[in-house]
Amino acid sequence: MFGLGRRGWLWVFVILLLLGAYSAAQSAIAQLVLMRREQLYWPAIGYNFLLSVLLIVLIPLIWTAADRIRPQRYGWLRWLTFQIPITLGSALLHVLLFSLIVWLVRWAADSELRSPLALMLTIEPTVYLSSWFNAWMVLGAFYGVDAYRRWREEQLRTERLNAQLKEARLQALKMQLHPHFLFNTLQTIAALISRDPKRAEQMLARLGELLRTALEMGNRSYITLNEELTFIERYLDIQQARLGERLRVRWEVEPSARDVPVPAFVLQPLVENAIKHGIAMQVEPGCVAVGARLSGKTLTLWVQDDGPGFNGQLREGYGLRTLRERLATLYGPEGKLELLSSPQSQGVRAVITLPIDVKAGGGMYEQA
Repeated sequence: MFGLGRRGWLWVFVILLLLGAYSAAQSAIAQLVLMRREQLYWPAIGYNFLLSVLLIVLIPLIWTAADRIRPQRYGWLRWLTFQIPITLGSALLHVLLFSLIVWLVRWAADSELRSPLALMLTIEPTVYLSSWFNAWMVLGAFYGVDAYRRWREEQLRTERLNAQLKEARLQALKMQLHPHFLFNTLQTIAALISRDPKRAEQMLARLGELLRTALEMGNRSYITLNEELTFIERYLDIQQARLGERLRVRWEVEPSARDVPVPAFVLQPLVENAIKHGIAMQVEPGCVAVGARLSGKTLTLWVQDDGPGFNGQLREGYGLRTLRERLATLYGPEGKLELLSSPQSQGVRAVITLPIDVKAGGGMYEQA
């Protein structure tokens, strides 16, 4: 009701109990200090406590009226003409309920009986004013709770939209990457058909295995590093069929890192670049190293070749630009891609740094 739920109403009741205790304490202090009484008059203390707790009866009444009669719909002047009699009626109902309970208590104690209405006439005007003031406080609390609820709903809606936008952006980037990678592979196979049909046939078979692996990954934004490495192995099989003994592969993957969630196809552009700009650019055999290390809450991935490297400023191609965009979308500034070349210009080392204490694939990764 009113977006509070059971827990919210429990908090409302607790707050009213605390307010009742505060009012009871004020009454006790007033008797001891201002009235200089030697003994406390406990009924007065109990009455103050009861008046505060009984406000819980007014909350549904006032909040229902406040929900139906809003100043945005009726204007402030008409809103006031509605709310003044509503709060006055709520205050009178509050005092009437208080009088009825006091009358029942006195009736149970066999005291001199008066009707609840007669008791209401003996209550001081300040109690009515206090009850009316409390009714306005309850009304103000409604608009405060309602404003917070609307703000929270808007925040959740914005978060959902951002998540949907982020997922759509990632899917678009992946769809852009797949044709790029597939085109390069098919272009390589086409070049071999006339020169080496047997090798081209082997590459087509391995391309089928590679595409099957990609389909098994589905549309997930995250996969385990082990799944990513399986895909890379299939890709390297194709490249080894093309390059033969010119390509060697070295794996430097820590076993503890294999279950960590990573973005799908995060290593493929790096391996493709290492072969295209490293191994394929030299006549002698070369080596591509693929590694992963888990350190605390950071996963470090790298791909290194022993090709000619680069001098001066590196011009990033389509695959690397797309990868940077994906990392920025998923991890913000914590997802990093660095390209390093040794001073002797022997090879390039591409390093990806990822935080692992983020939601990935619908859950948190926990290191065993």
